[in-house]
Amino acid sequence: AVDWWSVGVLTYELLTGASPFTVEGEKNTQQEISRRILKTEPPIPTHLSALVRDFISRLLVKDPRQRLGGGPRDAKELKEHAFFRKAPAPFSWEALERRKIPPPFVPRIAHELDTSNFSDEFTKMVAADSPAVVPPNYDKIFRGYSYVAPSILFGDNIVSEAIFKDSTTDNNQHHNSSPSDTLTARFEESPFFQHYEIDPRDEALGDGSFSVCRRCRHRQTKQEYAVKIVSRRVDCGREANLLRTCQGHPNIVKLIDVYQDRAHTYIVMELLSGGELLRCNRRVSETEASKIMKQLASAVQFMHARGVVHRDLKPENLVYAHSGEDSIIKVVDFGFARMKRSSEPLHTPCFTLPYAAPEVLARQGYDESCDLWSLGAILYSLLSGKPPFRAGSPDLASRIKTGAIDFDSEEWQHISQLGKEVAKGLLCTTPNERLTAAALVRHSWLSGTNISTPIIDNYHVESTSGVVSQKQASFRLKDVDGAKLAQRRKLHKRSTSSSVSSSASTTSSSPSSVQLLRPPSAATSIRTSASPAQPSAFDFGEERVNEYLSSLSSSSDSNSPRNIIRESPKPKRRKRNIDIDEQSSNSSGSGPVTRSRKRKLEQANGSDSSVGSSGTSNTTIQGNLHRKEKA
Repeated sequence: AVDWWSVGVLTYELLTGASPFTVEGEKNTQQEISRRILKTEPPIPTHLSALVRDFISRLLVKDPRQRLGGGPRDAKELKEHAFFRKAPAPFSWEALERRKIPPPFVPRIAHELDTSNFSDEFTKMVAADSPAVVPPNYDKIFRGYSYVAPSILFGDNIVSEAIFKDSTTDNNQHHNSSPSDTLTARFEESPFFQHYEIDPRDEALGDGSFSVCRRCRHRQTKQEYAVKIVSRRVDCGREANLLRTCQGHPNIVKLIDVYQDRAHTYIVMELLSGGELLRCNRRVSETEASKIMKQLASAVQFMHARGVVHRDLKPENLVYAHSGEDSIIKVVDFGFARMKRSSEPLHTPCFTLPYAAPEVLARQGYDESCDLWSLGAILYSLLSGKPPFRAGSPDLASRIKTGAIDFDSEEWQHISQLGKEVAKGLLCTTPNERLTAAALVRHSWLSGTNISTPIIDNYHVESTSGVVSQKQASFRLKDVDGAKLAQRRKLHKRSTSSSVSSSASTTSSSPSSVQLLRPPSAATSIRTSASPAQPSAFDFGEERVNEYLSSLSSSSDSNSPRNIIRESPKPKRRKRNIDIDEQSSNSSGSGPVTRSRKRKLEQANGSDSSVGSSGTSNTTIQGNLHRKEKA
């Protein structure tokens, strides 16, 4: 219910432009805001409609049990409120979920330095660096935290370049050696690199926090394989053993060998080049889906017969052997797999949410039937072109637990009754009533002979997050100095330091004090030109960068005249010192002021003659001298 309170506050701010518990003109400290939240009711403007006022008021109820959405129906209470039910077209929850509703406001960003979408209250503030204080025991704080993920170490990035550069320097190798030779030199004691070579410039087949899967090549046969490199911080011995247990089935990835060195475990497997199940541009008909499920059902039955539960069946772990139309599909990644004893249930919640079985999410004991539920979710995606539970929906876990699956949508109109029967049998929320792997293999639908509907092959299958045919661009770590934000800060720091040095010089020389009194635009133009510009660091012109830096430093320039005002009374202070000297000289009993003493006083006063008020000071001092001579 706390989240629905936040929704009420956000709704209030969006519709009014103000916070419900801050009062303009009064103290808005954390203590005052907390007191208002606990003791007062927020003022809701009367210009809002009755539906809006009711919606906000019911969300900002202090009793969480009485709050809208605080009951057992949770989000459904908000969705059924009249504020949404009477919303004008084209709004609907289905259209919103499918992203069919255009956003009411899209902020325009002219360039990287455009801050027009933010309040001037913040953009006009002078940027100030606040470096952290280095603790005295800094050398001991990060001791033991030298871990580098395999995806970084065996990739083409700035971190691996620095590591391997040190290695090649220590070994006195030639700088023109290939990246593969550099890796071999760095891991010369590794048995894997004695037999295989890796080119880090090749794109990774997959990666994670403690592992990476890359293409490798045997040094003698030149045959290409896939190797999963896992950090020794993670015990992957079980994964290799279970994969070895499941060898011998054509639809399970073939294990070649396993190597270990001091830092990593290397699981070498056959190279599958056909792509993942839902990430290749294949068109799927019900007949094709039946053939795919026949292969997967056979593989799962093979694993279960040997006591192995995969626990992470999903489209990303189902890969085609090659790109041909007749390619078979294979199960990969046994990282979550577990050996199950005959009567002992499993309890560890290992899953990928859109394909997780209800009993796994309920933290109950579960068995190998969780793999059949995952097959059902995959089959649903193949037959309908969309997943049964779209990732990102707020009530995804509860929908899976209740089995809220739609088999009556338009996408299912062309599916045969046998196909629906298999999908419903696999997506049964009761594990004991769910289809087993053996029953699935024997089902007549998998033979493909009883499919009477025409082949529909004009749609692409969607993943849990949307379209999957487009591949994301690869990510590469680079030097932080190359980041545009870092270069912009360096440029601003140079301009700020030059302004500080010019301010310091103005206090010691009189002509520069006149320059400080110029308008901010003139001052900033001088400052910007004094600092070396770096137009290559930006994607736009130097003039725009200078304009931006001028706007940042103009507010700091406005402090300069105040500094001059503090400096200008110095001649008067000097005058008082002279008077004190005269009084001390007169009180010393040395008699009246002589010509030599007068000349010394005039010389002392002449050092202040560059200041605009020196004429007045000289007249005053001269008058004092004449009065003292008369005395």
